[in-house]
Amino acid sequence: MGKVLVSLDLSLLDIIRLIVYLSPFFLFVLIPVCGMLALFLTFQRMSTDHELIALRSGGISLKDVLPCPIFFLILICVINFLVSFYGISWGMENFNSHLIELAKKKARLSLRPGIFNTEIRGFTIYIQRVDEEKDEVSNIFIEQKNVKQGSIIIVGPKGYFKWYPEKKELYFSIINGKIYERDRNNNLTIVSFNRYDLRLDLGEVFKAIHIDTKDPKFKSFKNIEYLIHHSSTHDKYYTSLVEEMHKRIAIPISCVVLGLLAIPMGWILEGMKKFYGSIVILLMFLGYYVFFALGKSLVEGGAISPVIGIWAPNVMFFFLTLVVFFLAQKEKLRLSTRD
Repeated sequence: MGKVLVSLDLSLLDIIRLIVYLSPFFLFVLIPVCGMLALFLTFQRMSTDHELIALRSGGISLKDVLPCPIFFLILICVINFLVSFYGISWGMENFNSHLIELAKKKARLSLRPGIFNTEIRGFTIYIQRVDEEKDEVSNIFIEQKNVKQGSIIIVGPKGYFKWYPEKKELYFSIINGKIYERDRNNNLTIVSFNRYDLRLDLGEVFKAIHIDTKDPKFKSFKNIEYLIHHSSTHDKYYTSLVEEMHKRIAIPISCVVLGLLAIPMGWILEGMKKFYGSIVILLMFLGYYVFFALGKSLVEGGAISPVIGIWAPNVMFFFLTLVVFFLAQKEKLRLSTRD
């Protein structure tokens, strides 16, 4: 994909637009760890300012400070659900559409007037003049190569472009032209036509642009549900749809699970420097992600069901949260690193 972005010669505005379209995909993964880290650093700051000691002295336990953090976790969970259900599909659709639109403009530029253009494999194209406003061309000469039965030359006085971005296809509609076809026996056949549509695959120009519109990660949650109900349960595509559906729910729920784990961790690791504390939280999130990736791989390999593979990390870390919360509440585990 990087080669494509370089080859398209993007402007700064185009780059910013593409980044904005990709942002929901990254936010979907980053929101849980950001919420987890935010709560942990908040408790670390309270520890640095001796606020945790003051709370304990006043008889306030860990469970008494939970309402505000829980409200914060529910808020970011709702935000991530919105990103999951609507943001990802919106971003991917617009990213793909804009990228294909840029590819279309690049293809137009590659067909420069007055030059024999050979960038489109299998064709030599000559256009005398291009009207960019109307997408019209005049005095067209096209030689189609690699034809088994011989050679084909298409000429016409006028034509126009027809673009189908969703199919990555470029059409030349040539008006009132002729086709010269010469077979292997050197026999020449001339055919006149009023209109001739010649399809040129845009993917041949931009092979690196691989956009699988059937990929579940490009679809909205509603569309995924619809496809699940209309797909065969024995199909691999059905499994990928079910996996994506559970992932769209499990990741937002992880905002609450991981965030709740960060609260007792911040209570226990009293006085730990922010740098080391942040490393601990990031390692815990890395552990969650490793289990999630492992479960996802097992699902794709057919070893376990999508429900088990996707939800297992949330269940494991939920029970870990209960254990750490119990230890922090009973003051049975408190690691102070004050100098």
